[in-house]
Amino acid sequence: MEILRVEDISKVYSLEGEEVKALRDVNFHLDAGDITVILGPSGSGKSTLLSLLGGLSSPSKGEVFCKDKSLYKMSGEELAHFRNRIFGFVFQFHHLMPELTAVENVIMPGWIGGRDLEASRKRAEKLLAHVGLSKRMNHKPGELSGGEQQRVAVCRALMNEPEIILADEPTGNLDSKTAEGIHDVLWELCQKEGRTLIVVTHYEPLAKRADHVLTLDAGNVTKKRN
Repeated sequence: MEILRVEDISKVYSLEGEEVKALRDVNFHLDAGDITVILGPSGSGKSTLLSLLGGLSSPSKGEVFCKDKSLYKMSGEELAHFRNRIFGFVFQFHHLMPELTAVENVIMPGWIGGRDLEASRKRAEKLLAHVGLSKRMNHKPGELSGGEQQRVAVCRALMNEPEIILADEPTGNLDSKTAEGIHDVLWELCQKEGRTLIVVTHYEPLAKRADHVLTLDAGNVTKKRN
């Protein structure tokens, strides 16, 4: 069943008085439960596309539909509520709250979304245990390794049981061995919970594990199915 549809999306920036076309008339759709990797060199528009898919920025033209709803016809408040409920985000840099413990960082989207606090804590503890951090959940980010911090960020993205996980270079700041572990965690958790996963990366071997590969080149997109 279709969960995301992109229709004629373009994104144009103004840089030092010149137009930069980050995306050009992009069209594709993705089904629920699919794992999609977005490949392309630096500056090809990968992160721009991901931010448009998640409602974090607006296109210059075109539409993004999620569950048949146009993201950019919602009010700001409607879109914020929709994002919190439908999307989970994982970024290259974990962006954890340094004053909170691992479990508190994971619970945070639940607090924002108005979920029951006790149920949120139980889910957070279960997620952290699943990624091997049951003995580290009361540690603050400064007491965790880079790989452990990113595992916490993955759990945080899954906290509200979102239908779609958007991951932007989630292992770009990690060594290759640690990165493979994070990839395994993302794949396993999303497949176990039936989540749709979209990953931006420059690491081409990761594409072999995906259902679909979107390749960006100079703002244009090609899609192939593995």
